[in-house]
Amino acid sequence: MLIGKVVGSVVATRKDDRLEMVLYATGSSARQTTLTENKPCDAVIMAVVDSWDLGGDNVYEKWEN
Repeated sequence: MLIGKVVGSVVATRKDDRLEMVLYATGSSARQTTLTENKPCDAVIMAVVDSWDLGGDNVYEKWEN
């Protein structure tokens, strides 16, 4: 799993303009959900990050950006 920021366009069946910092998986890991199992999927956004702490320091807060 990786953390990334959506910039530009996102192609999705359910699009949310508020997608910013997200948790995503690529490759075979992206095909291990009930919706993507055995389907040709290269990457999948699994979650929208609300907050991120690293070593006790706050790195990101969704509601402050």
